[in-house]
Amino acid sequence: SVSSVGSWTFGSGRRTVAPSLDESSPKIRVATFNAYPLDPRKLASGNVVDALVDILSHFDLVALQGIRSDRDDIMPFLVDSLARIGRRYDYLIGPRTGPDMATEQFAFLFDTGKVETDRYQLYTVDDPEKLMTYDPLVAWVRCKDTLADQAFTFSIINLKVNPQTANTEQSYLPNLIHAVVHDGRQEDDVIVVGDFAGDVGQISGLQQQSIRIALRDTPNDTLGTAALSSILFSAKGTVEYTGKSGTLDFLRKMNLSIEQATAVSHQLPVWTEFLATEGSEPGRIAPTNGGEAL
Repeated sequence: SVSSVGSWTFGSGRRTVAPSLDESSPKIRVATFNAYPLDPRKLASGNVVDALVDILSHFDLVALQGIRSDRDDIMPFLVDSLARIGRRYDYLIGPRTGPDMATEQFAFLFDTGKVETDRYQLYTVDDPEKLMTYDPLVAWVRCKDTLADQAFTFSIINLKVNPQTANTEQSYLPNLIHAVVHDGRQEDDVIVVGDFAGDVGQISGLQQQSIRIALRDTPNDTLGTAALSSILFSAKGTVEYTGKSGTLDFLRKMNLSIEQATAVSHQLPVWTEFLATEGSEPGRIAPTNGGEAL
C-alpha cells in the first residue's frame, strides 16, 4: 500500500513487530553533516581532524556532503582516525558529481557494530536532464542491534541543493523521493538527509502533517543564522522515529572560537534517533521532534 504526501509518495508497508519507546530499546542515531570543503588541506590539521573524529563518533550513521579531493583517501583517513580511538566504522562513497572545478562526493560513514548495508544497492540517482546540480546518493541500511528479521531497514537519500538555484532544485525534490520509493527495492521506509540550502518546510508538494522535518526552524550553521541542513521522513512510513532530534553544537561543546569552528565546518551536524527494531502499533504516527542539542 502507499500513502501520498502531495506529489511525494511513500510506501506505508505492513508491520508485525511493535517497538517499545522505553530507554532500554536499541536505537540508532542518524546524522547529516556538510563538512565542505572536506579536503586534504583540512585533514592536514591535527586539531581539525581531532574535532571531526569527536563529532563523527557521536553518530551511528552519518551522511556526509562536501568531499572535495582528486584523491580517494579522504574517507579511509577518517575511518582510520576513528579506529585510533577504538571505534569501528566503514563507509560508502559516491562518484564525483557537479560542475567542473566544483565537483563533490557524497558519502555514508557508519558504525559497523550498529548498522550494515549492501554495497551493491548503493546508487546515484539518474538525472539525465540535470535537474539538480549534484546527483543524490542513495543507500540501503539495516540495523544490527536486533534480530535480522525484525531490524529497522530503510533507504537513505544523501543530497545537496545548490544555493544559487535552490528554489528550482527544491521543487524537484518530491519527484526525486517518489523515484527512490519506487526504485524496485520495495523499501517502505525512506529518510532524506542533506543540505537543502534553506527552509525545507517551504518546499511545494510536501504536506507538513504527513512528514516530519528535523529542526525545521532551528539554525544549524556555526554562526547561528540559517537552517540549511535537515532530515525528513514520512510520519506514517517511518514510525521508528523516537521523537528525538537536534544539532551537535561543536562550537560550544569544544569551546571553539568562530574561526576555529569554521575551520572544521560552516555547518553543524543535524541528527535524529530511530528505534533499531522495525514495526509499529496499528495507526501509530511518528512523534514530532524534541529539538535537542548534544
